Amino acid sequence: MVCIVCRVIHFTPVQIGYFVLILGGFGVFLWKGYPRFPNDYIDAWQKPVGIIVMSACLGSFLLAAFTHPGHITATSLKRFSRWKFDNAVYTKRICATCGILKPARSKHCRVMNQCVSRFDHYCIWLNTAVGERNYRYFLAFLVTHVAMLWYGAVATMTIFAQEASDKRLFEATFFSRRSNARVSASWWIIVQYLMHENYELAMCLMLCVVMGSVLTGFVGYHLYLALTNSSTNESMKWGEAQRARDWMLRRQRMAEAHFNNIHTELMDAKVKLQRKQSDLQALLATGATPSPVTPGAPGGPAAAAAGGPTSRQSDPQELRETVAALQDKVQRLERVKEEMETVRELHVPQGPVLNPYNRGPIQNLLEVLFPLSDRQPVSLPEHPFLFPAGEEDVQVDAGVSKETGEATTEEEDTAARESHLARAASMAGAVRKGSTAAVPAQGKKKGAKKGNKKNR
Repeated sequence: MVCIVCRVIHFTPVQIGYFVLILGGFGVFLWKGYPRFPNDYIDAWQKPVGIIVMSACLGSFLLAAFTHPGHITATSLKRFSRWKFDNAVYTKRICATCGILKPARSKHCRVMNQCVSRFDHYCIWLNTAVGERNYRYFLAFLVTHVAMLWYGAVATMTIFAQEASDKRLFEATFFSRRSNARVSASWWIIVQYLMHENYELAMCLMLCVVMGSVLTGFVGYHLYLALTNSSTNESMKWGEAQRARDWMLRRQRMAEAHFNNIHTELMDAKVKLQRKQSDLQALLATGATPSPVTPGAPGGPAAAAAGGPTSRQSDPQELRETVAALQDKVQRLERVKEEMETVRELHVPQGPVLNPYNRGPIQNLLEVLFPLSDRQPVSLPEHPFLFPAGEEDVQVDAGVSKETGEATTEEEDTAARESHLARAASMAGAVRKGSTAAVPAQGKKKGAKKGNKKNR
């Protein structure tokens, strides 16, 4: 019967293992623990409380697993487009897999192969993504399991404490099998005795303590995310934005420190290139010797590699190679100088990157409990990054980018570098000096390196 139900509801092996672990552990506790209630520490009314807590665990699991996280389609796009794009972490882009506009705070889940509103993560225990519409049930799933685990741990310890009191173990004398001697009672000896005599309950206790400790930290992390209006996915994005800001600040300091040196080196390279081009033209046209230089200056291939004076070069092919090397050097220096000028013109904010969607702990928690997609537009609160009723931006114009392909040509590679710089500046919150508008973020164009197409 269990196999038939699992096959109909499509439970995964991980979920089946969850049921075996939870129901098996609770069954052992009903078998070995409940007959020893009540005791000096727990009253009889605690028996139904344990059943209620376990029922809450299973109920929250089913709600979190079978409530859709917020599948974004062409028909539901406007419903899930409540938040504005910050043009830093979230920019207006078309999902390369779904082919629809990705609303702010959404992400394409590679496992479900769907765009999910306010995507947090994919949970293998629930066999679904955790998103805007089922995040509240996911929190309830975590909280109820933490309560169940610590409740079971405390209840089991009261059983052990009652047995130690009834048998007066702290006054008893124990026999050591190793030394064949009698030893007085101690905490460690009593614990070993209780675990030996109640190994089923001891296993339940260890399971409750270990899993309870892990889930307590997990609950604390997700409560922090809920109170700050963030998610697991977004916390990584904010970290990426912070790294982009730090990177831009380092690039700006480097540009300020080395711009004059790059400019001087570029001017010298251009002068040398002009002279070498003149020498080559004269050599090819009249067979005249190159212009004189300072005695002792390097010549031949060594001079070509160093980019120095090469008047001793009389071979046209060798001189062509020198000109080509200098042309390549000038082009590289011009690109570096252009990037430095772009970075120097930016004003990069100092300090940490702030989450613009944070509306305060109370409003953030209410948003988790009552998702914006389930509310009427007229009932939405006012916020700088929240669309007013009926003004959701779901239009796709020519400026909306889509991720495609890898860089295959020099032009595409240059476009990818420019896109990377603009994207980093946008995520860092940089603006051009003397302007209040942020640097426009560019999506990954055809020159950008291809990422995981299903996990964006």
